[in-house]
Amino acid sequence: MLRRLGLMAVPPIDPDQRLLAEQIAAIVLEELRKGDVLMPPEFLSPRQVAQLLNVSTKMLEAMRGTRKGPPYSKVGGLVRYRLDDVRKYIAEGRVK
Repeated sequence: MLRRLGLMAVPPIDPDQRLLAEQIAAIVLEELRKGDVLMPPEFLSPRQVAQLLNVSTKMLEAMRGTRKGPPYSKVGGLVRYRLDDVRKYIAEGRVK
């Protein structure tokens, strides 16, 4: 897996270090696949917005379906919210 990620420039010294490096690489790869890490800071994931609004991600999904939540976009098939839009939505007082 490390070679596939281009992380084999400095091989681990012993098998324990190699195992640790592979575990770290797997965790990083999983986080990258979630999509949260790759977005610029002015964009938020549904999970981040749900936390800000104090609602579940399922509730936020339902709000998208009824067009009652903050405006959103799809980037690479992933739902993303502009931070300014979420701030405006909160300021308007629709979420208590």
